[in-house]
Amino acid sequence: MKKIVIVSNTGWYLYNFRFKLINELSKKYAVTLVFPFDCYSNPLKKTGCEIINWKLNRNSINPLLEIFSIFDLINIYLKIKPEIAHHFTIKACLYGTIAGRIVGLKKIFNAITGLGHVFLAKNTNAFIYKIVMVFIYRKVFNHKSSNLIFQNLEDSKFFQNLKIITKNKSFLIRGSGVDVNYYKREKEIKKIDLKKTIKIFFPSRIMKEKGIIELLEACQSLIDENVDLHLYIPSDLSFHNRSFLSKKEINKLKNKSWIKLLGQLSDLKPTYENSNIVILPSWREGLSMALLEASAMECSIITTNVPGCNDVVKHGESGLIVPPHDSVSIKLAILFLINNPMISEKFGKNARLSTMKKFNSEIVISQTMSLYENF
Repeated sequence: MKKIVIVSNTGWYLYNFRFKLINELSKKYAVTLVFPFDCYSNPLKKTGCEIINWKLNRNSINPLLEIFSIFDLINIYLKIKPEIAHHFTIKACLYGTIAGRIVGLKKIFNAITGLGHVFLAKNTNAFIYKIVMVFIYRKVFNHKSSNLIFQNLEDSKFFQNLKIITKNKSFLIRGSGVDVNYYKREKEIKKIDLKKTIKIFFPSRIMKEKGIIELLEACQSLIDENVDLHLYIPSDLSFHNRSFLSKKEINKLKNKSWIKLLGQLSDLKPTYENSNIVILPSWREGLSMALLEASAMECSIITTNVPGCNDVVKHGESGLIVPPHDSVSIKLAILFLINNPMISEKFGKNARLSTMKKFNSEIVISQTMSLYENF
């Protein structure tokens, strides 16, 4: 039986985005999961796979700690001796590829789930980081053993244009797929009623690249015009990275009665089902899992005209698409949906049909296994 090692910077990612894939792979391969142990370690054990603790601080930029994390992966690979390594999340992709090349792995697959903060931010520091990261990406990924899996065509073209990867080493698998048998409504769509509070759901962490600032501005403008709404946000407030809202900004959120901070949720399905509108005004995505789940749940969706979002939602057919960084357009889109409940409901039904056809998790699992077997 072939050995496959799957590496991520969190158990949270593997459990929430790759659990079904791992279960299917373990039926055919000897699968080892490598990640820094967290509260998802025990649930991941239930897959029957071996799990190994990766000594990694995912928020660290200390060179010595980073080198130590790479050596830890080298030791893990030497112990397991896998035929295939599949890396998820950018640190895992970079460090896993370096470790794999050192130990002589012939098949390395790196899942690029998005461009990340460095490529999306517009400030001077980000520009400098981008130059450095492009250099590093070229040195690490442009190797005969390394193959990159993208979730949308634009990211693939972006990496090819920067000469990080060649076309024959670039593959398209649209996201991690969604379990349409689980993400389906148990009760009728919650019709929009202007006599009741409009429930808006932002299914993401409160990071600037997810468009949270623009959404807050749009909702505040509606509140000022006496629109009765609640904005639900499921975010772990202890999480932190460079684009996370500051403590001062978070405290402002806590002081607004119309903002409902739900904390980190292990399952978003009930919130999708109880919401009138799902909004993700992201600046860019790999392929948004939140939008796939919302689509499968027949939600009425507003998102942005960027890769990874417009791949899922078709404007005027399965939702509304607005320009990125545009709070006024978000506001107008919300007003359109709440004033046209029949159209809103139709969008939701179309969204589920499209998701079942294009983004069913069974499709993604089949494509991944074909890649392992045929490449």
